[in-house]
Amino acid sequence: MGDFFKVARRKDRGEFVMACKENIASVTMRDRNGNNPFHIAARNRILLSALKEIVKDLEVEADRKTKKAEEAKDWKESERLKEELKRNKKYIKDALCDKSCFLHGRVAVAPLYFLNAAEREEAKQIAGIKGGFICNRKFHLCLYIMGAIACIAALCLSLYFLFLVSQSLALAS
Repeated sequence: MGDFFKVARRKDRGEFVMACKENIASVTMRDRNGNNPFHIAARNRILLSALKEIVKDLEVEADRKTKKAEEAKDWKESERLKEELKRNKKYIKDALCDKSCFLHGRVAVAPLYFLNAAEREEAKQIAGIKGGFICNRKFHLCLYIMGAIACIAALCLSLYFLFLVSQSLALAS
């Protein structure tokens, strides 16, 4: 595993791509500083080109194997290969979204942070990362507070109606 981080630090895109393709699950591993290999590759400015090549090679290889399995009418193998491709893309997506790297000891950043805006959008598109509808932390906090207020208001309203009903029942008897 340590060799994988050394490969990422060497700034050799081809070697990094080969290491990623050999063991794609290892891109989610972290070193003692909290970096995954994509953090290091992004700092060394090889992430985007390597990411393009890794995803393209994974898709081509999976497509080739899937076609071969479908020609042999091995539907289970074909489905397994499709699931394996999805799992491999999920590893890449998880590694790109991993905020385990701390910048200046305070701010947690993902590997995409080290790319400029155009590269970041391209990397998200390649990896299939969809932008969140609501991605602002303060907005999430406001939604939680509004939800809590709505729950408290509903509770108070139900207690008020319970009081009115019990009062009318007490007077009726």
